[in-house]
Amino acid sequence: MSNAGVIAGTVVRFYTSSAFSDVTGTAADPSVVVFAYQVGSNPVQQVTYNAPTSWGTIVKDGTGLYHVDVDTTGQAGVWTYAWVGTGNVQTRAEGQLMVSPATVAI
Repeated sequence: MSNAGVIAGTVVRFYTSSAFSDVTGTAADPSVVVFAYQVGSNPVQQVTYNAPTSWGTIVKDGTGLYHVDVDTTGQAGVWTYAWVGTGNVQTRAEGQLMVSPATVAI
């Protein structure tokens, strides 16, 4: 996911921009994959691969590659997010996304 902004109400696909990899640089799957996000000072929301939540499910796209779709409705603000791999592949990638409030009520 890039740092480009979106308007609240958009479903955003967050994805691992490069594959999780082991210490040799070979694409590998962590024992546990977690996606977490926080909007402003609101509580952190997280989902673990193979444990869907009401707001998202992590999908495996290939070895070390994952994505999750998140609905931004009612969640304008600065989003901070992280992909975390633990176990046999320990890694972390973080980013930010600006979600602007919708200005046209439909």
